[in-house]
Amino acid sequence: MDDDKDINGSSYVNTTDNSIKVDSETFVKRILELLVLISFIILTVIVGKNHEPWADEAQAWLLARDASLKDLITVNMRYEGSPVLWHMLLKVFIKFGLTYEFLYIVPIIFTSIGVAIFEFKVKAPTFLKIVLPFTYYIFFQYTIVARSYCLVFPTLMYLAAVWKYKTEKPILFAIGVAILLSISTHCLLLASCISFLYGIQVVLLTFKKIFKKGDIATSRIIKNWIMIVALLALFGATAYFLITPADHEEFRNSEESRYRSADTLLADALVTNAKDPKICMIISITIVCVLYMAYWRDKRFFELLLYFVPIYLFLAFFYCNKWHIGLLFEVITFCLIIHDKLSDMNWFATLYMVCCCIQVFYSYNSGDYDYHNLYSASYQVAEYLKNNELEDKKIYALGYSTTAILPYFDYNPFNNTKSGKTYCSWKKDDPDSMTIDEIKEDMPDVFVISNFRDYNYIGMLNRLESNKIYEKYTFVGNTYIKDDIYETESFYIFISQNLLKSENNETEYVYFNSKISTE
Repeated sequence: MDDDKDINGSSYVNTTDNSIKVDSETFVKRILELLVLISFIILTVIVGKNHEPWADEAQAWLLARDASLKDLITVNMRYEGSPVLWHMLLKVFIKFGLTYEFLYIVPIIFTSIGVAIFEFKVKAPTFLKIVLPFTYYIFFQYTIVARSYCLVFPTLMYLAAVWKYKTEKPILFAIGVAILLSISTHCLLLASCISFLYGIQVVLLTFKKIFKKGDIATSRIIKNWIMIVALLALFGATAYFLITPADHEEFRNSEESRYRSADTLLADALVTNAKDPKICMIISITIVCVLYMAYWRDKRFFELLLYFVPIYLFLAFFYCNKWHIGLLFEVITFCLIIHDKLSDMNWFATLYMVCCCIQVFYSYNSGDYDYHNLYSASYQVAEYLKNNELEDKKIYALGYSTTAILPYFDYNPFNNTKSGKTYCSWKKDDPDSMTIDEIKEDMPDVFVISNFRDYNYIGMLNRLESNKIYEKYTFVGNTYIKDDIYETESFYIFISQNLLKSENNETEYVYFNSKISTE
């Protein structure tokens, strides 16, 4: 930089060029961040509009559409084992005319808010800002798959943005915590831990005000305590309505899966897809060591553990499925952001970006699979029933996954649900559903049977396939995790030979979509 002379002959430094350079760099960076956000929205819309929602996505939609607000909070919340913020948001969208065809728009809206906050409000290396939004859990599992977890990333990014000002702006901070605890049981645990440390901080602030006569405004102390009381009340109410009923179906991890999950959880959350438990265990231990080195002599490592360990233990020893694991990735990312571990391009940020790049590969795999294959065959089954005018016949449905078919109807066409309720109740021996013995005594015109865990009604399947009374049609769909098919979302339709041969039945039973596999 050149030195210039003022009118008195004194030298001074010209900072104009430097200011222009800084402004130019900031402008280019903002344009790049905007392009990342736009690209994220475009890609998620392309994949999302070709995604077929599976049973869990359908269950939430049906609850939002058909259950009353009172039942959602006082009844269904207990059986779902999760707060109902997501269902209430869906209910609002449905009231404004959103149809099931456009369900994919809802998670895209919320995740895009999180990406926008990350891009414009969070300090991170440019390359990380490009890569993180396209990692597997943020891009695919928690956006393309429309579930309550799409609210986690935007909520954590919001909290990260207000983190340094939580006692100065307690209302903004409490709003973030309140949203977080209302997303899922896992997030309730995380929100509890965050609130615990926040409470300690407010207590220390109060002591400082009382005993050290600090220049802290009394109104600030009062606001923080009001927020603590409000959060405690919300925690209490949420916990009360989450108490599991005695007749709830059991979904805990088996003894074997508990120890398998404990070994592979961390590796799966960041890098692998549980191909080899031993390799996953080695990677998990390595990740812990790397995190410890990144936090060397940094007491905030205990804060990371406080937020991470409860969710880890819940997943390992209580209940875990593949899609839950991403919460560990998002919690770690949140902690690294609020602790400024990703603000500079150091060795740790480089390793973290390697993990993110691996996940981008998983996003591509999953998006490509979902674009070209059926994630669920539910839509095809619904259209088949409609196109062949079968929905008015006597239809019995077996298997939870048949729930995925129901959002395509305004009512429940399955006659083995006595009340006509559309969503699954998760009650043991639900009196609202016909038993297998009752079904055997009153065989319908059409069976729709889920291929998922069909061992629960294998006797009925064997009977239908062996006695030649029904014609069988198969609709194939599969959920996909990272780089492999995870679970079947396929269906069998059995049509009575009497119905097929009826003189009054002039319908030609044909498939309408070339993606469908038949047998």
